[in-house]
Amino acid sequence: MGQFQNQPDFATKAEALTSLPYTPEEPSAIYIGEKTDTAADASITVIMPGSTAQVVFKNVTTGFLPVVAATVHASTNINQNSIVLVR
Repeated sequence: MGQFQNQPDFATKAEALTSLPYTPEEPSAIYIGEKTDTAADASITVIMPGSTAQVVFKNVTTGFLPVVAATVHASTNINQNSIVLVR
């Protein structure tokens, strides 16, 4: 994804989660397409590049979560089939 010399400004690869935990081919941004319950709080647990600690992002909404994940461990109230990792 952009911000670096000689790289495009937009994502050029995407992969859908097949199961959790899930480790993409390369660290990737997270797109959440659908919550399972629109009234309930949603969360996603990831490990970010260069770390071994799990981080929980709470009260997430649909759309892009502005983080890069090396591994997606779990999600709550998010349709797992709607999570796409992009880079």
